[in-house]
Amino acid sequence: MYLNVDKKREIARFAVINHITSGDHIFLDAGTTTYEMVSFLREIKDLHVLTNGVDIALACLENGIQTRLLGGEAKIETHAVVGNTAMKQLQEMNLSVSFIGANGLTTEGQFTTPDPAEAGIKKTAIEQAKEAFVLMDSSKIGAANFASFAHINEAILITNHLNIGKKNLLPKQIRVEEARS
Repeated sequence: MYLNVDKKREIARFAVINHITSGDHIFLDAGTTTYEMVSFLREIKDLHVLTNGVDIALACLENGIQTRLLGGEAKIETHAVVGNTAMKQLQEMNLSVSFIGANGLTTEGQFTTPDPAEAGIKKTAIEQAKEAFVLMDSSKIGAANFASFAHINEAILITNHLNIGKKNLLPKQIRVEEARS
């Protein structure tokens, strides 16, 4: 089980309702918050999902959603597909929207994750999309991890409702959307 499930579901629902439409080609990064998006995608017609998340691919297929899973090396810990093959496939895609998970957002404005291989996939997915969102609950604001994959000017943060303390940790110039029930 993972932490902050209610916040992650709220963020996921908000992202789907506000940023996905029929006919979109979207990227769902491997991760717990992006995984929560799947149950809200069922009602969107003619949706095409590309993912590097084995668990996300299976959940999409179980929900009748057209799905493409990147090929490459699957990580035991996160079930994320990474590596040169996945990167090359992703670089050939034109995406409407990318939804990326993150383990931290530094006060300097860098979205971070522990693994450089996963950071490479995240960075490329942002570059290949017309619009990119990082989905992250507020517990990760102010946290730094080993690998940076994007600056705040490259993606919009979607998070849960922020208290004043968390808002004060946000970098200046960040574009942020707060999911509210």
